[in-house]
Amino acid sequence: MLRKLIAVLVVVAVLFVTAGLYVLSRIRLPVVLDVPEQGAVIDGVTVINPGQPAEPGRRVVVEGGRITRIEAAPADAGGPYVGAFVLPGLTDMHVHLPLEIYLRQAELFGFLFLRYGVTAVRDAGSLDGSSLEYRERVRRGDFAGPRIYACGPFVDGDPPQWPSSKVARTPDEGRAVVDELAALGVDCIKAYNRLDAPTLAAIREAAHAKGLQVIGHVPSRIPYEQALLDDAQHLIGAAGMPPEGAKSMAELLSPWRTVDKDQYALIPRTALANDLANTPTLVALEQLATAAENYERASSEGVGLLLPRYFRDVIWNPTIGLPVLRIMKQEDYAAIRETRAARFRMVRILSAAGARLHLGTDVQIPFVVPGDSMQREMRLFLEAGVPLESIWIYATRGAAKALNVPDHGELRDGAPADLLIFRQDPTKSLNALESLEAVVAQGRLYTIATLNEGMKRYLLHYEDPWFDDITMRMTKLAMERMFPAAK
Repeated sequence: MLRKLIAVLVVVAVLFVTAGLYVLSRIRLPVVLDVPEQGAVIDGVTVINPGQPAEPGRRVVVEGGRITRIEAAPADAGGPYVGAFVLPGLTDMHVHLPLEIYLRQAELFGFLFLRYGVTAVRDAGSLDGSSLEYRERVRRGDFAGPRIYACGPFVDGDPPQWPSSKVARTPDEGRAVVDELAALGVDCIKAYNRLDAPTLAAIREAAHAKGLQVIGHVPSRIPYEQALLDDAQHLIGAAGMPPEGAKSMAELLSPWRTVDKDQYALIPRTALANDLANTPTLVALEQLATAAENYERASSEGVGLLLPRYFRDVIWNPTIGLPVLRIMKQEDYAAIRETRAARFRMVRILSAAGARLHLGTDVQIPFVVPGDSMQREMRLFLEAGVPLESIWIYATRGAAKALNVPDHGELRDGAPADLLIFRQDPTKSLNALESLEAVVAQGRLYTIATLNEGMKRYLLHYEDPWFDDITMRMTKLAMERMFPAAK
């Protein structure tokens, strides 16, 4: 009798595991790209380092993850890229990589970044710390994606605004948090809204002692010129201090509605005097200001269709989605739009003054999609009045100092082999971004044809009824657990 019972239990267990694996196989996103071997020879191209004279008729030799040499191409140079233009890959300086759950979202994000020419990203705060794991997996070649530089968890005051943040109430706690994160191997420290001035100062001092930059939001209780963040995000605080207790992005940006000429002079002066950078994330605020409209049409059009439905219908849902949306009122969307001209003016002034600017998108803000959003950010900088040559510098080698990577974003002997191949010259017009023919990331060459075919496979998988139904249910449950509705 006991043997029969054990046999039945074994059969049930096998059936259960088999069913579970079957369901998992139906919902996991497919691996659409094999990671190629490192190395390439690209002949007969014009090499362009933004801000420097173009070099026509060149051969670019990639071995391992480095450019070993750039030299004159032979007279009989052939191959698919003769006559093309080679530029450094784009660097998105403000993204949030997905949580480490069941859907291979990291592979999907990595794929999309490459598809639009982004070969490096800075993860500006991870909700579960998984960005550090993703960084290592990409380095090993486990899946295709950009180089990742990661800040790890947010560092905030008490109570923190995001789950899993590191809380620092005092200068001693701030220093201890920096020690903890540095031991994990982070590339930067992400400061957030509720830190006080003494604690932020201690964090900054401790981070600098370890060679780490402090980026993030200028905390609500600290003026921009006192916070002295190495890289301030979203232009928060750049127009003046937000009202006490500000939570929504509309409230944090509200000083832009009354910013005066003194502030337009103070910010570039402070940035230049202290060698500070700003990452405006224009596209994130643009998409947030229209999130309600985007949500209404998301099922039929728009960039949200590049991601599975659970993003646009759950994560970006104004009612049950991310907290940044749940606290938005209808008038908040209009309030953000009203600050647009003032924010664009500050970007233009900072650029004209020679202050450091970075291009970042805040990927995972509603309808800010990996890769595509970086190209949109470039166009918004251009609309703000920033010269095209400067935009390309910001998007490539301008990130090198912040990432502390020699030769990052440059095409030269010994530099990291992250580069883009275009049929037309995108330093003459951003319309030429659409002529992208290949991406080399960490020395591995991906053709645009391969990337487009991969995109088709992803989109077909999204349409699978099993995938759609189960992932919608699981994502709703995950959102309820992570961000429970206020009682």
